[in-house]
Amino acid sequence: MLLVVLGAGATRGASFVNEKPGICLPPLDSDFFTQLQRINSKVYNDIINDIITDMVELFGHNFRVTMEDAFSTIENTLRIVETTHKEGLLSTKRLLSMRKNLVSSVAAVLRESLIDHTNNSEMKPCIYHNELIRCLQHHDVIISLNYDCLVDEALKRNGYDKWYSRYGYCLPLPKGRNSKLQGEENWNHTNATNPSQKDNTILLFKLHGSMHFRSDDGKIIQLSPEPYPEKKIDQIMIIPPVPNKRFDEGVFGLLWKKAANEIYKATDILIIGYSFPQTDIHASSLFRVCLKKESLCRITIVNPDHEARKRTRSIFQRGFTKSTRVLVFDTFEEFHHALEHGTWAYNYPIV
Repeated sequence: MLLVVLGAGATRGASFVNEKPGICLPPLDSDFFTQLQRINSKVYNDIINDIITDMVELFGHNFRVTMEDAFSTIENTLRIVETTHKEGLLSTKRLLSMRKNLVSSVAAVLRESLIDHTNNSEMKPCIYHNELIRCLQHHDVIISLNYDCLVDEALKRNGYDKWYSRYGYCLPLPKGRNSKLQGEENWNHTNATNPSQKDNTILLFKLHGSMHFRSDDGKIIQLSPEPYPEKKIDQIMIIPPVPNKRFDEGVFGLLWKKAANEIYKATDILIIGYSFPQTDIHASSLFRVCLKKESLCRITIVNPDHEARKRTRSIFQRGFTKSTRVLVFDTFEEFHHALEHGTWAYNYPIV
């Protein structure tokens, strides 16, 4: 079984990304606020102004922080205030407003960088994601650590006979026979065949949540047709990029448990644009613990960072045998060419 792991680098490496100065690009943690301030759409002026005001209040003028720094500072300050019942300079209400502003700013950057505003606000198609989905089979698994819906869109465009959102997301369904995931029709191919087949779909685990996950009660998630809202919204279900992620609670606890079972089955692993950063020890631990010993026939790492490659090999060391093949590519484009020309074959022999 092929397991694909996607990080922010997979979105940043999409085929449509243009490196011209001044253009808002799919963000990385380190340059999130740079991309935020490249947004041209005036509809987000209030959101941008609010979050910049928040960051100045937290970090001072000329701040240099990552998205994780911002989320972590807000979350930890909020927890201290809730624990000590001492609000100091920042009230609980103000901190909650900052968190809402930050989530809204993430939606704004993703909309600006991933939506084609010249084509009826359609999502930009990525050649590399589309080709990857076309080569996958029903039993394959994707684990995405991203909030964006680029891979979801690729599944919708190219997974008409092997992707069914009702079961593919592995989200809890309302009770009752033939129960549906609310909004599932928005994320299936228009010609999807037999979407009721539970065991006939690619699985997509969005372990940190997604911009199109909405929930009124935190238990049942609906799939919004609009993943990147133009206004502030409270119901987006994501796990903020903070050191103490609450990944084991509610719906996310269920997703991580199911993902663990799929990791154990994997014999061929493809990692695109995810570096297993030291600050995301939860994801690293998930793979270290759940990977079956000496199970890997092949691991493919798509990442230009040599230290990240070394760290990735260390995390997956448990699954290596003397015959495990390790392949490395610098970019998603480079991997795509290998896939297109047959030098990276999907049907790698399992021995």
